[in-house]
Amino acid sequence: MTTTSGYAVADYLASDGICEKQKRILNAKTAFKHFLRARGVSKQEIKSDFEGALERVPLSCLQDSDVVLALYLDECVKDGQLSARSASNIKSDFAGFLKFTKQQEYFRLNVEHSNRKYAPSARSGETFYGVRRGKGKNPKLAPYSLSIDQWSETAQKEHTAMADFWTRREVGNRQTPPIRAVSMERHTRNIENFFGFLINVLKGDLATLGITLEDLKTPLPSLKITKANLSLSLMTEVKLLQRFTEWGLNDRWAGTGYPPNSYRWVQGIVSTAKKIAQWLNRFMEDYDEAGAVKVLSRLLKRYRQRMKGESSKKEEILPSFSQCAMAVEWLRESCAPRVRRGVPRTRRQKKEAFWTYRRKDSAIARSWLRYLMCALLLYCAMRQRELRELELGRTLFRREDAYWIVLGPDDHKNGSKTGKSREYPIPDLLTADLDEWLMVWRPKIAAMVAEKYPQNEHNPNLVFCSLGSNSSLEMLGQPFKHNNLYSIITYSMYRATSAVFGKGFKVNPHLFRHIAVTHQREHGDPNQREALAEMMGHSLSTAEHFYKKVQSWRIAQKAKGWWKSYNPHARPNSANNKGE
Repeated sequence: MTTTSGYAVADYLASDGICEKQKRILNAKTAFKHFLRARGVSKQEIKSDFEGALERVPLSCLQDSDVVLALYLDECVKDGQLSARSASNIKSDFAGFLKFTKQQEYFRLNVEHSNRKYAPSARSGETFYGVRRGKGKNPKLAPYSLSIDQWSETAQKEHTAMADFWTRREVGNRQTPPIRAVSMERHTRNIENFFGFLINVLKGDLATLGITLEDLKTPLPSLKITKANLSLSLMTEVKLLQRFTEWGLNDRWAGTGYPPNSYRWVQGIVSTAKKIAQWLNRFMEDYDEAGAVKVLSRLLKRYRQRMKGESSKKEEILPSFSQCAMAVEWLRESCAPRVRRGVPRTRRQKKEAFWTYRRKDSAIARSWLRYLMCALLLYCAMRQRELRELELGRTLFRREDAYWIVLGPDDHKNGSKTGKSREYPIPDLLTADLDEWLMVWRPKIAAMVAEKYPQNEHNPNLVFCSLGSNSSLEMLGQPFKHNNLYSIITYSMYRATSAVFGKGFKVNPHLFRHIAVTHQREHGDPNQREALAEMMGHSLSTAEHFYKKVQSWRIAQKAKGWWKSYNPHARPNSANNKGE
């Protein structure tokens, strides 16, 4: 888990007391150039690629760098290349940099190395929940969805039949592979939202939409519908569907302070309508040739084009691969069995500078869970679903050389489309840790479930499972859900990066894939690009799209504060300039 001197230098130059003083920045850069010269880097290389030269110096080289620099400067003074005063100033500037760097957690992780006996402190002054609060929409605000238990008996039977048609392994007249149960759940939620729009938003009065009974192919007694009139075929009515998506785009969040729904949301709604139309025409030789399916396909294509032109949401700051590696190493240290904090209670404890105590097994297991999930996302760039469903003996295998992940066509996102399997090894640096997790801590979790919740179904071969929480203790041993895993990963990485770097990064499970592609593009072998794309389960064009998004953000960041240079009206300490 190594980083470079280049990161430490950038961190120092961006620190308080340095970033706002141009002279101190120039003096520090002069000191860094002399440090590189002391390490044998040529003047030409420093001049042409100063930042690159710093990136090639490991952080561990700073351990005795003050001695190396002092010897070099003394020689320069003897040869008459520098005055004694200049050499003294350079030493002073470099000493300030070293003092700052050696106080950072990432320096300890890379240079001093921990024996992993004591868990590190997580105190950083940053709170994850404070920065997270208020970022998403509140689904409880003006709810309109109509749950499935409120549908008519006809609609419920239709839904059951459609779900069987799309999710069963083999159905004679189905022309495509089955969809996963989780995908069917999304379609169900879309139908609930559509029915809720008709019943709860329109109050069952279709006349308010400006349509007539002649505009609808679904037979209705009148334009005033009730729950008893609901059927899935209503969602294939293009005019009703368009009015619903228009309302969702324009009016759903109006006046709430939240941004409107996106065209990605519309795409999901229309995709559900298309699935219903295909199921209704399932007895045709080719149900894609049905009129309703063709109309919905054209509508879906139109919305997909609009989705491409839609401005993407603001991206979170993307940390580098080395920063994430240091954060993961901090999480590994957090798996230590003992901690060094607490209130001393005995005379012996009071005499010691600190005292330690052993952590509970549940706390240690939770630390192992967070560490290994983040480590696998970082070093394998896997999708969240693949991590949630990782199962020993089915998708995870222990072989002589290492652990291997083997995903069949049904086990990953694009498998149902391509019919391809994926197989790749987990880096051997995680082998010993996975052994300990699967042989020591995972069986302890299974024992906890058997003791506390014997009535719960539990799959002991599932590599990762929920450990419950204060508000949901009964979830112990249950499979992770999408939102649970997302929160755990994001919280763990924010906590770790806050402790290591003094500022937190919100790294969600999918961002690890962007980080992997970016790292490979900038530091890896170009010949490995196709292999990485194959391992990640996407195309080279998708990887290139990831990288371009990151590059666009980084280029924009370089223009940060461009107007401050030589601006007599700029006030560095002004509150108005903090966001620039």
